Amino acid sequence: MIIHFSPAFAEGIYPLPEESNLKPDERFVGEAGLLMLLEREMGLSAEYSGNEERALLYKKALETYLESDGEAFYRNSFIQDELAVSEKILSWRDELVMAGMMNLSDDVELPPRLHTMHCVEKLYRQNGVLGYGMADRWQALSDLLPEAELSVEKIILHDKASLLHPFFGTLLEQLSNKTVVEEQLFEMEPEGSSNLNRLQKALLNGGEKLTLNALEEDDSLIFLKVKDNYVAGDFMADQIKGGYKPLFLNDDNVVFDNCLIASGLNASGSVNYSSTPQILQLFKLVSTGLFSPVNVKNLLSLLQAPYLPFSGFLARRLSNCLVEQPGINNRKWREIITEYTDVEDPDEAKKRKTALETFLSFHENETNTVSNIRNRYRALKQWVDQYPHLDVNEVKEEEKEQFYYLEGLCANLLSELDSLPDDEEVSEIRFSRMMEAMYKPGAFQYFRKQKDSPLVLRHPGAVTSQTTSVCWLNWQGGRQTGHPLSFLNKREWESLTQNGCGLYSFGSLVHLRYRHQLMGVLAASRQLVLVVPEVVSGEVSAPHALAGDFDAIIENPGDVTLDHDQMESWHQYFTGTSRQMPGEPVALPKPAAYLEGIEALQANYLRQHESPSSLEELIQNPFDWVANYPAHISGMGTVALPDLFRQKGLVTHAAVEEIMKTMKDHPEAVFEEAKISQILQEKIDEGALEFRLPENRFELHEMEGQFLASVQVLLDIIRENNLRVVDAEIFKDADIDSIGNVKGFLDLLLSDEHGNPVVFDLKWTFKSKKYASKIEEERDLQLILYREMMRQETGKEVKTGYFLLNDGKLYTRYDFTGMGVVKINAQSEEEEMLNRIVQSVQYRRGEFARGVVEAGEESSLNALAYHNDSEDKFLVPLESDGKNNKRTNYYSNLALFKGKIY
Repeated sequence: MIIHFSPAFAEGIYPLPEESNLKPDERFVGEAGLLMLLEREMGLSAEYSGNEERALLYKKALETYLESDGEAFYRNSFIQDELAVSEKILSWRDELVMAGMMNLSDDVELPPRLHTMHCVEKLYRQNGVLGYGMADRWQALSDLLPEAELSVEKIILHDKASLLHPFFGTLLEQLSNKTVVEEQLFEMEPEGSSNLNRLQKALLNGGEKLTLNALEEDDSLIFLKVKDNYVAGDFMADQIKGGYKPLFLNDDNVVFDNCLIASGLNASGSVNYSSTPQILQLFKLVSTGLFSPVNVKNLLSLLQAPYLPFSGFLARRLSNCLVEQPGINNRKWREIITEYTDVEDPDEAKKRKTALETFLSFHENETNTVSNIRNRYRALKQWVDQYPHLDVNEVKEEEKEQFYYLEGLCANLLSELDSLPDDEEVSEIRFSRMMEAMYKPGAFQYFRKQKDSPLVLRHPGAVTSQTTSVCWLNWQGGRQTGHPLSFLNKREWESLTQNGCGLYSFGSLVHLRYRHQLMGVLAASRQLVLVVPEVVSGEVSAPHALAGDFDAIIENPGDVTLDHDQMESWHQYFTGTSRQMPGEPVALPKPAAYLEGIEALQANYLRQHESPSSLEELIQNPFDWVANYPAHISGMGTVALPDLFRQKGLVTHAAVEEIMKTMKDHPEAVFEEAKISQILQEKIDEGALEFRLPENRFELHEMEGQFLASVQVLLDIIRENNLRVVDAEIFKDADIDSIGNVKGFLDLLLSDEHGNPVVFDLKWTFKSKKYASKIEEERDLQLILYREMMRQETGKEVKTGYFLLNDGKLYTRYDFTGMGVVKINAQSEEEEMLNRIVQSVQYRRGEFARGVVEAGEESSLNALAYHNDSEDKFLVPLESDGKNNKRTNYYSNLALFKGKIY
């Protein structure tokens, strides 16, 4: 076997092995690959722990050592966050293992911190191979290598041994006693006189500054300045379509792959670093309900997860319930749960109940026992262990590694919980700290390399021969690992050096990185394109050492630079065309005032029933009415909780309903502030749990204050006007001539001392004056229709009004008394207003019958036929924005559908 080795080979090489004349047993490997090949050759194997498990073992060693040395350097930090500190010191420990410090004898005098870590090491090594990391495996291999036999023909080193970590220098010396070890560096001598060749010579040999030829004469070297890596990715995708086939250098390829896929090209392969995909998020989300109050946002996220340890059908139903009423103790939520568990098969019923009790039970206290928490995560781990391996479950290969990672997270948490007594109470804060310490992002396959995709190399140091063209997609950026042993102070560094430890010098590491970057530049024989994004994935790009040398050598970089404002001409230097043609901003066309020729609407605009609110929408916003009803278009593209403002309306309506239903049965009931507050809090738990989140405390306090004051005003109005509560949220319907059947729920139905009906429509609004204007401008459609429905039912005179729960005002046409009553003088009588509504409905239906829909939000009222005919045909006036334009419907859930963002 022939082994080619370089730390840069960890993520692929160029040329590709399948395109090179390699022997069948020839391998190109990075550090991890070399370790595994040599371990296999020497017969070394064991079941090693992951870093998370090792951190838990190291934490125990640190805890044990503190018992004997209460002043250890890590004590104070360790008390604050045990696991995070354990992980950090363990990473230091691994670097010291590679340097050989842990092999020093006990009588060697070391500085205090290093002495402490040397002592902790004895405790940690009691775990044997369970505590092994990569550094331990390297040391074990090095220790056994002198006695080992290797069937390795040759090891070819593609870097200078003097620039590698000292451990590898020693290892290669050991290997040279077993097999042939030789250096084979990528070297070339530029021969041409192009801009690129001259720059390559200057970088290799030094010399004076260069004045390069302009791009029009020589396009061998191009700096491409772009706004961000998304613009660069889109542009290069266009060039690839035109036949551009360079070797791309790009360390983080996720954005480029997204651009390729969006352009209809195949993905080149990418890994998402520091990623927490949805499968991993289950680790946090399943904790929802372990503590009170429930985080309703996390609960909704849990119910929408792509994979779940309980029924997906149940999750969808509960999601919809949560969106309609954001709480967990309401009637509909309980009905869904009951229906799900009410099955004939007793075993299936038991299975379903167990899943619900495990994952969807909600604890009522701010603390929970270790036993309860452990049971939930043990069940999650059992599900994770089996789910991706069952044939009935379709799990993508790249998702399986996420399941493995999640299984490890669960195992680590269970290990931590197993060290605690079952009945110990754990607070939410403490549990969150435990979770945060373990919940680390991972690196996961984002796109697998697809056939005939662009050739992308992650590391410039992985180039082993020249190619015609190179495009470096992120010339000034890239992932850089920190310097080993950077935590050491001067005294510690000197002590380790004096005791013979192999410390990796900063100079050697920088020199190695520089050489690798230089290899990427030398790889191009005809053209080198260096893309310089201002921003890379949201972060400002930072130059590296080689980029600094370019600045020092090139006198006139502007002559070989294409700026983003010249993008329309870029393609002439490549092979494709560019979609990116920025110029003067082009204003979006104003929405048309009408949609015409909708034949399907002509026979489908009459509904069996309407409601007061749907009729108001039909008249004021016919486009929304058509979309919501005949077209059945939902405005909710994703499942999301209603905003807090809407939740205020829902929960205050529900609280008033309960108060009024109590007054219906007990007219003399007294509602003190404490009782009203209690009812509101119960309704919040049933349908507005988002107000329980810490960030919404102010909103909750403000809403509660407004509501308490408004309810007292409402109760006073009822008492002062000798009104009696008939019912709340009561269903009514009526047939209205020329409209049809109208049905709806009356928020509050009262009666006066003469038995005449009184209807209050409850509102929670931003602008109280809006409802005064509705009455004054004769647009109070809902009140007029409620009045007509009750008039038909009782044959009596009916009074109405809008009662605003946010500020305790009653806007009405009638003579009620009491604080908060605001009488509005309307020009028309109710009968006239009803006739207006009828005329308006018929007018809109006439438009529908012709296949015409007014979609004139923000259009001039004068451009709308309905407005122009309003006076002559006695129609309900349209709402204006105050500038003679039709008012935008801000309550529409179809904004995105209509092309609006507000």
